[in-house]
Amino acid sequence: MASVLTDMSKSLDNNDSEESAPKKLKSGPSMVQSFVRFVNRTIRQVDVVWLNYEGIGVHYRSLAPNHWVDVNTYVGHPWIFRDSETGDKLVVQLQEVFEPPRWNTQNPPTRKVFNITIPGMLTTLGWCTAETCHAKNTSYDL
Repeated sequence: MASVLTDMSKSLDNNDSEESAPKKLKSGPSMVQSFVRFVNRTIRQVDVVWLNYEGIGVHYRSLAPNHWVDVNTYVGHPWIFRDSETGDKLVVQLQEVFEPPRWNTQNPPTRKVFNITIPGMLTTLGWCTAETCHAKNTSYDL
């Protein structure tokens, strides 16, 4: 059973609205399915968290390093990822909030793979995380 976490959503600027109040990040109504696989590419235990219709984080699963989970979700249902021990923010495709893509119309549907990683930083060596640096097709262990 999923456990409800504290409100883990963040406010976003809603420039399209006539009101200047920030928009709360939360799941919206959708019938458009998305089939994803989240892979933990860190050396940390990762909490996979779905933001429900009120913007409350719901713990979906914890993943050990190099483990994965298949998720059947919907477009418009955001997901976030946290270090289980420290609560540090983790990313998918360099984004803190994962928005599921529309599934292709193949039958059966194919599952898209998304890697959970530690937010990187740009250095003179190239792109780095706490675990590795990548420069022109070369990886360096830190």
